[in-house]
Amino acid sequence: MSMTIQSSVKDNILAAQDEASKVENAPAEMLRGLDQQIENKVNEGMFFMDQIWVPFVGNARKMIMDEVHTT
Repeated sequence: MSMTIQSSVKDNILAAQDEASKVENAPAEMLRGLDQQIENKVNEGMFFMDQIWVPFVGNARKMIMDEVHTT
């Protein structure tokens, strides 16, 4: 399966990943080692178990769901 991500969606996902990866947003005791399983691919974003990681921070998830439901 192949998907093409629009640049505005990709930019929002990358911004949300950047915000969520800040230390104050994800205390180590809450992550329980999951942060070690996230792979940071250059210019592609962060991946968890070979799937793009879309954090709850920001509105990236809502924007993706809205886009999917309108197309």
